Formats: sequence, structure tokens, C-alpha cells
Amino acid sequence: MDPRIIDILRYSGLLIILLVVFLFGQKHYRRHVEKKEIVAELQSNTSDSSFYRQFEADEAHATLLKSIALIHQANELGLPPVDLFDRVFQYDKTEGFGESHSTNYPVKEALVRNALTSAYESAKRLEMLDSGSISDLEDGRIPITLSGSPVLLPLIDPKLSPGLEKIIPNLELLPGDRAGKERQLTAIETASARRLAKDLADAGLIEDAIADRIVDHYSTKIEEPKEESEETEEE
Repeated sequence: MDPRIIDILRYSGLLIILLVVFLFGQKHYRRHVEKKEIVAELQSNTSDSSFYRQFEADEAHATLLKSIALIHQANELGLPPVDLFDRVFQYDKTEGFGESHSTNYPVKEALVRNALTSAYESAKRLEMLDSGSISDLEDGRIPITLSGSPVLLPLIDPKLSPGLEKIIPNLELLPGDRAGKERQLTAIETASARRLAKDLADAGLIEDAIADRIVDHYSTKIEEPKEESEETEEE
């Protein structure tokens, strides 16, 4: 074979390899940049002013929905929620001798992790994460799904403490058939409401007296069994 043709083939092969390496590196770098942008945006969404002290309930709803979209985008990039939150709260991969960091998170951080993880899982169950719905979530709107339009409702009734409808940890995604109805909590939801009230007080977001009032309101009152009627006297 002509040496010139061999050289052309050699250089062509080399150029193809370099092109593949370049495209792979570019894709990897782009994903790295996208992950950093998601982390930065989620850090903004979970700041005290955004997560706990919104001026309007609609703004709190929008922030929660946008955060769900960010978690989904990160997961699509290979960054699952646990790892995403570790980056948001700036944890190292490991501490000490290769052991994972402690999961005994500060109260406010635990509130963020629990609230957003729960909202993300609810969004999956309510089929809100398909390609047609993500754009709505990114804009802070609840998408219309095949089963209807889900709703965001407070767990703890804001009548017990005005303003709780604007605190994101108190918001839950529920099926659309719950809209317009007075919410009746299940036993599990009641326990969650009591636990949330205590966590909000521990985080300094509500006063202890208010937390006590909420816990008392949602305390399960067990009715004592009625005494059996006395047997009729034997003749």
C-alpha cells in the first residue's frame, strides 16, 4: 500500500480518537456545569427567606415546585437526591477513614431534606415528572396530569398559627380530588403534624407555646371503652 495512504489513514484514525475524546470531555464538563447550577439554585431555594419566610403562599408553592424540578433534573444527570442535598449543604464525600458523614442533620437541614424528598416522591406518584410536566414545574406551576391537577395543601392547619401556609415544610402534594375539601388527617398524618410542630419550634421558626398548642390540637384522644351493661339479674 502506498505509504501516503497509510499516513492518511493513521492521521485520520488519530483525529477520530481525538474527536471522540473531545466530545466525551465536553459532555462531561457540560454535565458538571449543569450540576453546579442546579446546586446553586437549590441553595437559593432552601435559604431561610425562600424556604420559611415567603411573603405569599403562592410564592412558597412556586419555590417548592421549582425545587422538585431541580431534584428531577439532578437525578437525570446521575445525582440522586441524597447526594444532591450533600452538595447543597456542602458535605464532603467522606469523613475520617472513608466513612460516610453522620445523618444526624441540624433541624433546619433535616426539614429541607425531608420536605423536598417527600414532595419529589409525591410528584413521581402523581405522574408530574414526565417531559410535558417538567416545564410547568420549572415555572412554578402545578401541571395537569392524566389523573387531574394535583394540589398543594398545608399539613398543619394555618388557623392554628397564621403564616404556616407559607412555610414549605408544611406543604404537601396531594391528588386533585382533595381540592376544596376540609382536610381530615389520617393517624399517620396527625403524627407527622405533631412532629413537624416540634421541629419548627426546635428550629426557632415558631414559639414553643404555639408548638404545644398544635401538638395538643393533634393529640389522639383515645376513647375509653364503654362499660358493658350489667347482666340482668337471674330470676
